[in-house]
Amino acid sequence: MEKYFIAAILLFSTLLCYQNASAEKVFVPELIEAIWKNDSTKVELLIRQGADVNAKHEDTVLVVALANKNTSIEIIKMLLNAKGIDVNKYSTRPMGAYSWYRTPLIAAVYAGNVEAVKLLLAKGAKVNLIDNHLPTTDIEGPKPMNSALMYAAAAGSVELVEILLNRGANIEQINSTGMTPLMFSVGNVIDQTPVIEKENAVKTAALLLDRGAKVDNCPFSSTIRFLRIDLPKGTPASVNPNVITRGGGGISALMQVAMNGFIEGAKLLIDRGAKLELQQYGNKWTPLMIAANANKTQMVNYLLDRGAKIEAVDTVGSNSLLIASNGLFYDTASALLKRKANVNAFTPTNGANALMNVINFGRQDQEKDSIRMMNLLIDNGININFQGVMGDTALMYASGWGIVTKNPERAKILLDKGAKVNLQNKKGETALMMAAYRGHVDTAKLLIERGANIELKDTSGRTALMTASAATIDLKDNNSDFPEFVKLLLDKGANINAKDKNKSTALSLAKKNGHKKIVAVLTAKGGTTDESEKKDESGKAIVGIWEGMQNSNPYDLHRFTFKSDNTWTYEIKATAMLLKQFPKSQHKVVLDSLKDRAKQQGDKGTYSFREQYLVLKTNSFFSPDRVFGWSVERGKLHLNGTEFIFTKVTK
Repeated sequence: MEKYFIAAILLFSTLLCYQNASAEKVFVPELIEAIWKNDSTKVELLIRQGADVNAKHEDTVLVVALANKNTSIEIIKMLLNAKGIDVNKYSTRPMGAYSWYRTPLIAAVYAGNVEAVKLLLAKGAKVNLIDNHLPTTDIEGPKPMNSALMYAAAAGSVELVEILLNRGANIEQINSTGMTPLMFSVGNVIDQTPVIEKENAVKTAALLLDRGAKVDNCPFSSTIRFLRIDLPKGTPASVNPNVITRGGGGISALMQVAMNGFIEGAKLLIDRGAKLELQQYGNKWTPLMIAANANKTQMVNYLLDRGAKIEAVDTVGSNSLLIASNGLFYDTASALLKRKANVNAFTPTNGANALMNVINFGRQDQEKDSIRMMNLLIDNGININFQGVMGDTALMYASGWGIVTKNPERAKILLDKGAKVNLQNKKGETALMMAAYRGHVDTAKLLIERGANIELKDTSGRTALMTASAATIDLKDNNSDFPEFVKLLLDKGANINAKDKNKSTALSLAKKNGHKKIVAVLTAKGGTTDESEKKDESGKAIVGIWEGMQNSNPYDLHRFTFKSDNTWTYEIKATAMLLKQFPKSQHKVVLDSLKDRAKQQGDKGTYSFREQYLVLKTNSFFSPDRVFGWSVERGKLHLNGTEFIFTKVTK
């Protein structure tokens, strides 16, 4: 979720500084210059002489006067009483690629000029006109932004809100990001907000609710079309803070204050009937989940005190504890555990529990936080040997599946606490094989010391030695040392000439992937290849349409099409297992996200061969060329050993 209106206000505040001088000579109406100088005598004289009171220099004369807080009320009255003044004339102020299109009333409200607002309304200013952003290249036209009431609510001005409501301001107005006046009133309060401003925010929100704030119409996606959402029967007409705004990320006012940790705002909204279990549009996060994701520990405790369900789950099946663990939020996770959150909960779609999350999301620069979280979860009784959907364990994550750091500390903690070293996942992989995949030598030493079986094979028949010899990740990775890893396994007695199901040996895999240093190590130790191994590494063999999974992930289906003219295309398709996790109404969103992911990685280009490598030049500015070790063996296309295994399809 984004704090749309905060960003807008911060941006707009930089645009209201009027300067008398410019590097370039431009014509400025004399009347505007007089207003800049706050020279009421000159302004009166120019108006009498027939100066155009609707003239523009970026902004109109009236907006220049209203937006400048130093302009005297005397000058504003002169302009409003001038013959021909247009109190509703939009003013377009350039902002680089955009222009801010606003009315005099919006300018006055934004400046907090109560007297000017009253004068404008008395002169016929329309209260419900909205401002716009006008992108210079936007072919769809203006997008609705904010009303005067929204700016008054955001400022926490009870007086201005009441004035505007009394003149018919639309209390249900929704801007293009899905924000309502109620959301504007409480949604910009953060921890650092001064106490007086927090108090004003609560008063403003209370006034809006008292006056019947009911945000039951909301924009769909980012368009200007509107829908109506029926309220449950019995909902008081004057109190309905349960708003889900689809266009703005599907959040309600309570979700906003939960994200910002504004407890006083949460109290007001809950007291007025806000639903604690209302779910965000899309990911189905509740206010409690949103607070956990923002690491707002006090808010988490407050929502639980008010009855929030601690085990509610989102679209993928994660609860608040899993969400907090993703962010390594110790205090929030600790609070949830003290309130009896299920420490052994896991996300059904990927099979990861909180322990796996804190390992997987613990980057090298977050190692201390990750270890601290691990100890918290272990002390609270998490199952160290839990196996997820694909059979992976926390030890596998710590050994190399989930992290790139070569520090074995996390693996050591797990082993000290009873992690089983030789558990295998559904692909037959062990923690040692995960370490081999990353080339983490120190972790491998630790695992072997604790009893790791170096001869276990995965479902493709590969041992840890074969995995390390294939070295399917970047050999330049500073955290990896594959030649040393191979030496370690050989020194520990690994069978150098063991064969996988394709009759490949460690040496043949190293050769296929072009790893000269590993080839040298294996050759020196007596490694051999099986010349009868059926494989085709000619350019012609790759032509066709290939489909398969990455690392046996059952949720994504990857499709490469290689043409004889050396062009290629790439798609990521959803499997039935993935779509099953979402309601049919969200299938298009899921499919579109996969399409976007493919585009970001590069979904078409040209291909060539460099020694043992397949080089894919991409069309994406954000994605570098992709380089794979490859071969076609027994009718299957292998990219990076077993990372991708594709089957040829006919269409």
